[in-house]
Parts: sequence; C-alpha cells; structure tokens
Amino acid sequence: MPCQVHQSASLCKGTLVQSVAFSPDGARIVSGSSDKTVRLWDAVSGAPIGEPLQGHSGLVWSVAFSPDGTRIVSGSSDETVRIWDVVSGARIGEPLQGHSDLVQLVAFSPDGTRIVSGSDDKTVRIWDAVSGARIGEPLQGHSHSVDSVAFSPDGTCIVSGSRDTTVRIWDAMSGVLIGKHTPEHSAVTPPLVISPNSPTLLFPVHHTIQSLATPAEAECTVHGVIFSDDSVLHDDGWVTTAGGLLLFWVPPEHHLGLFWPRTLAVMGAQPTRLNMQRFVHGPQWTQCRTGDC
Repeated sequence: MPCQVHQSASLCKGTLVQSVAFSPDGARIVSGSSDKTVRLWDAVSGAPIGEPLQGHSGLVWSVAFSPDGTRIVSGSSDETVRIWDVVSGARIGEPLQGHSDLVQLVAFSPDGTRIVSGSDDKTVRIWDAVSGARIGEPLQGHSHSVDSVAFSPDGTCIVSGSRDTTVRIWDAMSGVLIGKHTPEHSAVTPPLVISPNSPTLLFPVHHTIQSLATPAEAECTVHGVIFSDDSVLHDDGWVTTAGGLLLFWVPPEHHLGLFWPRTLAVMGAQPTRLNMQRFVHGPQWTQCRTGDC
C-alpha cells in the first residue's frame, strides 16, 4: 500500500516522508522520514531495498546521493549529518557534529569530496565527505534558519537560502560571502536551482542581486554582478547600466532571446545565455591581452 512507507509507522498514521532523491543512475530512490530512518527503494518496482538505515535519534529532514551513487548523506533534527554506504547500508564513520540545531538540508559537492549542510542554527557548514571532518568555520550571515543549500556545478560556490528571505552565495574554498539576493515578495526561502551550463541562479521570482565582491576578487561570479535587471539593452545593441555606463554589445539576432538575470525561460526565440564568469570591465580589460580573460 502507498501508505506503508517507513518502519514502525505509516503515512496514514502520521509519519511524514521529509525528503526523497533519485540515485544518479535513476535505479534507486532514497527517502528520509520522521520515523528517524532512511530507506532505499527500487525505482522500477517500488520495493524496499534492504533494511531501514537507522542511527539518527531525530526525524530525517534531508537525504542525498553522492555523485557516484555509492553513498548517501542525511541530515536530522538530532543536529547531526550521517553518511551511509548504499550497498551495505552501514554507517560510514561517526556522525558529523557541529550544528547546534536541526539540519534542514544536505548536499554533496559535484566531485563527491565535500558535503554542505544548512541548519536552523542559521549557519552553513562544509564537511570532508571521506573523513567527516569540518572544513573551516561555519558560514555565518543569515539571520534565520537555513532551509536550502547547493553547490555550483563546478564546486567553487555554495548557495544558501534562509527564512530571513535572502539567498547568499559563498566561495566554497574560502567561505567568503560573494553575493546576496533578496527575492521579490518572498515570505519564505524560494527553491534554489543552479543552471548546469551557466553561472545562473534560478528563483520563482527575480529582483536584484547585491554583489559583495568584484569578478576579479571572486573565484565564482553570477549573473547580476555587473549585468543586472536594471541594465538597459539599447536599439543599437549596446547594454548599459541604468546610469548609462557601457557594458557590452549584443548582436541584433540575439536581442529577442537574451537571458536576463530575472529570466526563467525563453519561448519563441533561440535563448542566448551570457557566461559572466570571465567578464572584465573598466581597467581590468587589459587582462584580455594577457590571455587571462
């Protein structure tokens, strides 16, 4: 029956499945539940695989597969993060401890070497996915619980969303805050999606991005650092800031499909996405002469 999901209880009796995720190959599903367990499922038959993964002492808020599909990470209201072996179901190492409140969300880095977690203690933490050791200090800046975290596709940035209605972008190596975004009319954190092909953050509604570092100072840049929703595309193809500062030129055939920071999709035209990661402006244009741009 669909309600017979997790051990010791069913959805019909009040157990909640808090998080689900597909394995990278799509063959399995992992779920985390308020019954404090993690379970694996066959994605085709729907049959449970093995016994429930037990170890958390609080409800499991978030689960995720490693990129190679061999491990699972889970975050719990018991304030810990745990790593599991997919084949054996065994716990790998000791619980990752450091948060002082429930862990809302966890995610692996694209190369599987790091884990990021967001917590109700208002912080983001980075962990070594092999040793379980904490990497650096907690990333602090949010004024409310952190409900969403994700790595950029190249692993150089972390993005976090909070009930303080802001989205923050961090350098994944140094922990330095790169940018802050406040979605328009947001009462809670919007879902976060990072485009795999460009440095673009997608939200249900876009407004502005406040940059806390220039492209030259940051390892990772995002749409909006210089090219923002306030920029203007003129009839001659030049894009300027709201104040009239020249930024770059767009060929006529790409005007209609130009992706702006606020854009979620382009319909009726060929999309034109701008990769701003290597964009330079003003005195920095000389970098292009040295091959660094």
